[in-house]
Amino acid sequence: MTARDVLKQTEGVSPLSRLAQRAPAFQNSPWEKVDRLVSGGPADTIYFGNGTPSREVIPFARLQEASQRAWAEVMETPGALDYGNAAGLNELRDLIAARIKRNLGIRAERQNIIISNGSQQAIDYLCRLMLDPGDTIIVEGPTYLGALQIFDTYQVNYIVAPLDDCGLDVDHLRATLASSPVVPKLLYTIPTFQNPSGLTMPLERRQTLIELMREYGVLILEDDPYGELWIDEPPPPALRALDPGVAYLGTFSKTIAPGIRSGWVVAPDGFAEMLSIEKEIVDIHNERLMMRIVRNTVDGFLDEHLIGARALYRARRDAMLSGLARFLPSGTSWSLPGGGFFVWVTLPDGISAVELLPFAAKRGVAFLAGEWFYPGYVSADAASNLRLNFSTLPEEKIEEGLRRLGDAITAFVEQGDSSS
Repeated sequence: MTARDVLKQTEGVSPLSRLAQRAPAFQNSPWEKVDRLVSGGPADTIYFGNGTPSREVIPFARLQEASQRAWAEVMETPGALDYGNAAGLNELRDLIAARIKRNLGIRAERQNIIISNGSQQAIDYLCRLMLDPGDTIIVEGPTYLGALQIFDTYQVNYIVAPLDDCGLDVDHLRATLASSPVVPKLLYTIPTFQNPSGLTMPLERRQTLIELMREYGVLILEDDPYGELWIDEPPPPALRALDPGVAYLGTFSKTIAPGIRSGWVVAPDGFAEMLSIEKEIVDIHNERLMMRIVRNTVDGFLDEHLIGARALYRARRDAMLSGLARFLPSGTSWSLPGGGFFVWVTLPDGISAVELLPFAAKRGVAFLAGEWFYPGYVSADAASNLRLNFSTLPEEKIEEGLRRLGDAITAFVEQGDSSS
């Protein structure tokens, strides 16, 4: 049969009917759902769904000054705005290597570090290298929903490792792997101030997890956007600090601003060159002026800047914990994060967060439903969970938002009782 014969059989068929098998991953987004609810609610809706730094701690003046210096540098440097090193600006890579050694205990050289367009892109890069359709990966339950969106495009199967009060339950995962008919290729974990739970894995468990993954030959993807945003005390060493075989993902999105799209991966041995070539194929390299701006912003500034940021987030975290205790009904529980941006809330039995959300949005408060942080964006185990962000709102807004949420829960339960 010739192509012309095939064309006759498919005459009038829309290209939309011939999408790739991965296309469904691009047709469903929890963000769109909550955005529609928020935009359709009252003008003063208080939204607890953000995952960004507070505007008050975005260093606008420093960024402006760093930009001016960057422009002066490129004007004085021949080829500075030509195509460049796919792995990223050497001076920025050196600066990252020094910072993660000093602050996180991670020993890495320039050649191990690839600059990415945020850590989200770095996750995708590693998936491109590791995953074929039908492969199995391990994710925490719950986990960062943006990572799930990436994994879905690679048509993977999931092993969901549940969390306890100390993060990923390694004993449960060990039992799961012992009875699994397949060996997973990678584990995606956020061991420090986890998104969405806010939990942090203690040192002994980190070591146990590394040993288990070594036993099965599983690559660990350690995503660490919040490691420097501790509130009470510094967290344990990063997994990468304990094992150079870990792929470590970092970002300036949470410590400077998400709009600069500047992250990095610290690659295990044997991965860096492939990741660099992959970067070259995908988008050639990061924006060369912005890499200079980030370098100029961070150098000699960020460590001191984070002291003030932590103080602000401590006040907002404490306001949220206080408001939860004051305004949410009996039977509600929540995590106690020592850093990061989020509190994970468990509503009283029988209350579905997905069903509560549109009800609450009409009353001027919105959040992210807990089910969305699981594969398929559905989980019976998380039906009563929701994620609240405390980083972006001042204390008085947090208090008012939790008062509205408490009132919405009460009205939602009363509505259900009256209809039964």
